[in-house]
Amino acid sequence: MFSIRLKKQTLKIIILTSFIWFAVDVLFMFSYLSCTGGNCTSEIQEGVKKEELVAKESVVVKRSDEKIGNYPMNKLKVWKKCDAVVKEGNLPGEMGAKVRTPSDMQELKKEKFKINQFNLLVSEMISVNRSLKDVRLAECKTKEYPTLLPTTSIVIVFHNEAWTTLLRTLHSIINRSPAGLVEEIILVDDASGAEHKHLREQLEDYVAKLPVLVKIFRTPERSGLIRARLIGAK
Repeated sequence: MFSIRLKKQTLKIIILTSFIWFAVDVLFMFSYLSCTGGNCTSEIQEGVKKEELVAKESVVVKRSDEKIGNYPMNKLKVWKKCDAVVKEGNLPGEMGAKVRTPSDMQELKKEKFKINQFNLLVSEMISVNRSLKDVRLAECKTKEYPTLLPTTSIVIVFHNEAWTTLLRTLHSIINRSPAGLVEEIILVDDASGAEHKHLREQLEDYVAKLPVLVKIFRTPERSGLIRARLIGAK
């Protein structure tokens, strides 16, 4: 008999406790949901207005101290998607196709391999503006981004880099990034050897003609990837 009473009391306590926690949860939810009758608080209205502002195609900036999120309005730009790089005939490497070393150039390939420890000969056969397949997932292709986005600076660190691979990296950024959003490309030469003469004046002359501002910084001695990145970030 005592055992039955104990079980009943325990069951009552469990049910009562459940109701108490349910009531606490309801009160907690209502403390955050202050919209009644379709009228929201001023904080929520302000957030909605900011989201609508981002979605507009054109924005008139009246004050430089206005912000969207953490970004001042004068640091945000309207952008548009880039056109795909068009395939150039049957040139080697177009659309990411495999490139084989010609049989009569095997010895030259071996000699060039010693410079950067990869098939430099094939790299020189591929255009710096080569086309590539769109290998993004379907979800990535249909993803929508805000009309207004902040600009960015891109830091590239290199050491004794091959000419063609460095240029291909630069052109890939320029060709596949919204023009207005790339503020600058910062190249950090981490003490490349004097024998790599193409990374000196030749590189400086080349980047000066690119449609994006490119800055080159050179370290007097090897600093490593992380330190070199920090130099570029400064």
